[in-house]
Amino acid sequence: MANDYIEKLKERDKAKPLIKSDVIVRTDGKPHGRCPECGMPILFSTFVFCPACGQRLDRENWAFD
Repeated sequence: MANDYIEKLKERDKAKPLIKSDVIVRTDGKPHGRCPECGMPILFSTFVFCPACGQRLDRENWAFD
C-alpha cells in the first residue's frame, strides 16, 4: 500500500504538458492551459504545480487532447 502511494507521488512529480483551454483565452488571444490530471485552469504563468492536485506542470509544451 505504501509502495502504491510512493509510485503515485513519483508519477505526479514528472512534469506533464498543459492542455489548451478552448474556453479561457488570454487578452492576447492565446489559450490558457489546463492541468493534464484534473483539468483545472492554470491562469498564472508562475505556477509550477497545479494548485488543485499538485501535478508538476511542463509549461514549455502542449499536450494533445
